[in-house]
Formats: sequence, C-alpha cells, structure tokens
Amino acid sequence: MTGAPLSQQQQQETDMIATATNEMTAAIEAARAGDQGRGFAVVADEVRTLASRTQKSTEEIQQMIEKLQKGSQDAVSAMDTSKQSAESSVQQTEETKERLLAMKASVGTIHSMNQQIAQAVSEQHQVVGEVNNNITVFVMLAKKPVNGQTMLPVMAKSSLPCLLICAAY
Repeated sequence: MTGAPLSQQQQQETDMIATATNEMTAAIEAARAGDQGRGFAVVADEVRTLASRTQKSTEEIQQMIEKLQKGSQDAVSAMDTSKQSAESSVQQTEETKERLLAMKASVGTIHSMNQQIAQAVSEQHQVVGEVNNNITVFVMLAKKPVNGQTMLPVMAKSSLPCLLICAAY
C-alpha cells in the first residue's frame, strides 16, 4: 500500500467485490454439499458475518490510516512553519548583531571625538587663563604711575587694541 487513502468509489468497489466473493464462495460450497448444504448454510451465514465484520474492520483501519496521514501532514506543516520562523529569527538576529556592531563603532568614534573636544577645551581654558593673566598684568602696568603719570597715554600710542582691552577693565 502506498499510503494514499482510497477514494470513496474505490472503497465501494472493494466492498462490493468482497461481498460478491463471499456469496459466490458460499453458493459454490452449498452446491457441492447437496443435501448437506443446509448445515452448510449456517456456516455460510457465519462466513458472511465474519466477512462483514472484516469489511467493517477494514473501513475502521482505513479511517485510522487517513487520520494518521492527516495528523502527519499537519505535523509536517507545523514543522515547516516552525523552521521558517526559526530561519527568520536567525536572520533578524544576524541583522541585529550587525546593527549593534555598527552602533558600537559609532559610539567608539563619538567617544574619541569627545576626548578630542575635551582636550581642546582644556587647551583653550589654559590659553584663556594665560590671556587673562597677561591682560591683568598689562592693566596693572598701565595704571601704575611713572614720574607722576600713568602709562595709559604711552601705551595708547603703541597699542590701540590693547588700550581698548584695558578700557574694558
């Protein structure tokens, strides 16, 4: 048997052939027996009953086979669906991994840039401190009297921009 379920027509034909075969066998045996065929008729009835039960059992077995085949097909379908879901999950995991690696590289770049910015800010802070100290010294010198005069007019002639800075103080 190939495992394919019988069609309803095939099943009916099989049942009909089984019934006809049983009846023919009983008739042949009864004809051979002659007068003794009456006793054989009882046996033939039993044979028919047995054939009927066999046929019913065959139908039940066929139904069970069909249910098992359907269950197997459903299981295969469920496994295929699960396989596809697993493959999709693997693909999504790989994509997520790639994105996380790209993010990690970006964070590393940002961290490096932040360090460079922090260093530049520190250097600028240091330069601003030096400029501030120089301006303070310049203002102190400009306000310091020399021979009764402050140095502001002298410095103004030589360094107008510095005078503007000093005036702001």
